[in-house]
Amino acid sequence: MREEQLRKLMGETMTEYRLPSLSISMMAKGEELHLALGKANLEADIPATPDSIYCIASSTKSITATAVNLLFSEKDLSIDEPINRFLTWFRMYDDYTTKNLTVRDVLCHRCGLPRHELSWYNTPEKSTRQLTESLAFLPPAFPLRYRMCYQNHMYILATTLIEEVSGNVWGDYVKNKIFQPLDMRSTFIYGDEIEDGNRMKCRPYNLVNGQNVLLPYRYTKSVGGGGTVYSTSRDMLKWLHFNLKGDDAILKRELIEEHHTPHTIVRKGDMGSIHFPEMDFTSYGLGWFIESYRGIKVIHHGGTIDGFKSMQMFLPDHDICISALSNQNNTQAVCSVAYKIIDASLGMETTDWDKKYQETYINMVDACRNKVGEALSKINVVQWNDFNKYIGIYSHPAYGELYVHRVKDTLMIDAFGETFPVISTSDMDFIFEGGNLGIFAEGKAIMEGTGQVNALNVKLEDMLPETYFRFERNPTGDLQHE
Repeated sequence: MREEQLRKLMGETMTEYRLPSLSISMMAKGEELHLALGKANLEADIPATPDSIYCIASSTKSITATAVNLLFSEKDLSIDEPINRFLTWFRMYDDYTTKNLTVRDVLCHRCGLPRHELSWYNTPEKSTRQLTESLAFLPPAFPLRYRMCYQNHMYILATTLIEEVSGNVWGDYVKNKIFQPLDMRSTFIYGDEIEDGNRMKCRPYNLVNGQNVLLPYRYTKSVGGGGTVYSTSRDMLKWLHFNLKGDDAILKRELIEEHHTPHTIVRKGDMGSIHFPEMDFTSYGLGWFIESYRGIKVIHHGGTIDGFKSMQMFLPDHDICISALSNQNNTQAVCSVAYKIIDASLGMETTDWDKKYQETYINMVDACRNKVGEALSKINVVQWNDFNKYIGIYSHPAYGELYVHRVKDTLMIDAFGETFPVISTSDMDFIFEGGNLGIFAEGKAIMEGTGQVNALNVKLEDMLPETYFRFERNPTGDLQHE
């Protein structure tokens, strides 16, 4: 592909999605091409380059899976051994999974847990070890190895595993064993390793009413190997080339190919509601999705975190690698432009992937909003008169704390890094909803003979629609009125 052709494809995507910037590095038949458009920093008018640094978010998982396999190869260990052989303190919600969950299960999303996103998101006060320990309090949606449930906790667990088995900090292990041998000099374990004043560090944005609005950085350091790495498209192309061609000095080829081999079938609905007939037979390997795109094997992994989106993709039978990075929140642009590049590189029928992804995503968001709107329209609001019996701090061992307090004539809940007004629907029932996370949570206040609420039971996981998580009142955690 020529640079002018790539520039045209990227320009179309920039316009459709109103991106602050888009950086792409690609290789086809041994020829590399690097191009970036837009601004890494809109406020300072700093242009993006192929060396601009973005958060790659969950694209980190392929790196973590490789680190685990590399470590186990060095130690002559098997990834088919149970986790509790290596972490004797490890516990899942049930005894069977605790005893039988293997390292391989961890890396291919077949442990049975739903996402439980709110139990790790925005938890800077928790360590990776603490998040791993919280698995004992998170119920599964399915039995072990029953079906695919993509989630981040297993890669948090993999991070803890690397540290326990290697005796090193996981980031140091990854740097020494992967980044340095591949000469990935502009790749960082955490975003705060790069000074905010560094011109190469992209700023994160959210598109609001057609305008890109600056967001704060969310480093989510406790998530570790689930999604903390920052890198450039140029460096990520080195990572993709390693996956495509291999390097026995780092990891034997047969072990690399395990990562690219289907382990878990991804059924319709397992990964949300964006589906296209061109992508069929999707599965998950070890840190990578594997799919058939128009009959062609495509291996990829994306990533999403506040203000950043990434896509790493390669076609093993066609010697094509594509790294696409953007600094806009929750955009589908990196996916659509990657498939446009595949179509153009292989001379395939042209599809307007920009509009196709955009329309499908908008319809999905509208459907979610309509569902919440319909639920809210059916609510009968009941005014709570005695706020004092509800006010306090409530704790769950995995989901953390809910801070219930009064602001003038409204009861508020501080949770998951945001503040929500409480909507009371009976003397003991309530909901809270909205925020950047799009939460819709139903709850029940529990009184057990003290004159005060002893606990709050709250629904927090869509895949467990009838499950309440019990937050116990902290007896020393009373809050003052505001």
